[in-house]
Amino acid sequence: KAGKNLRFNDNVKGTFGTSDDLQIYHDGSHSYIVDNGTGNLWIGSNGGFIALGDEGANETFLKATDNGSVELYHDNSKKLETTSTGVNITGGDSVAPQISILHDGTNPGTNEELGVIQFQVDYDGSDQDWGKIRLDTNASAVRTNMEFYVKSTSGNEEVALTLEGQASAVPNATFAGDVTVSGDLTVSGTTVTVDTTNLNVQDKNITLNYSSGDSSSTA
Repeated sequence: KAGKNLRFNDNVKGTFGTSDDLQIYHDGSHSYIVDNGTGNLWIGSNGGFIALGDEGANETFLKATDNGSVELYHDNSKKLETTSTGVNITGGDSVAPQISILHDGTNPGTNEELGVIQFQVDYDGSDQDWGKIRLDTNASAVRTNMEFYVKSTSGNEEVALTLEGQASAVPNATFAGDVTVSGDLTVSGTTVTVDTTNLNVQDKNITLNYSSGDSSSTA
């Protein structure tokens, strides 16, 4: 039992455990808490939460609440919080929340994968892929393609939609399967090409050249 402060000079370790399993020390430049033995390092509290912050407890870096959330902060502003259903990501004043996937390395080459968002289901003790969003460079290496994958009845992930970057501002969209439009469909372009064996149209009335001033409702 100590009734006064205990002083440990630089590089003198306070050790705990028969084999010095836990070590606390300062090397003159930095402070260390080292789990040097068997088992894991646990930090517990009966005060409701555990927080990491600055020395004056004025700025929070991380906060973990008993039976509750884990929060991450940037410059004392909460940015991420776990919930019972997932996570909440918070932006700032007049700033929308943002998730950035950084491709760290040299300038990407052709057909190079830049990032993937994978959707998985923990089923029978194993993580199974059920869909993903993939971003990669195209053959020119200066534009990107975005591919949306879904799980087919065969159990494989198949490309359902591809957005292909073009030299112009508008990308091309390619659907791998059928496309169902429940509302109105407006097609804006110079040329519309329908390349099918059979074209079935259920509408009884089709108006051609409608935008030129012909507003009649019948053919």
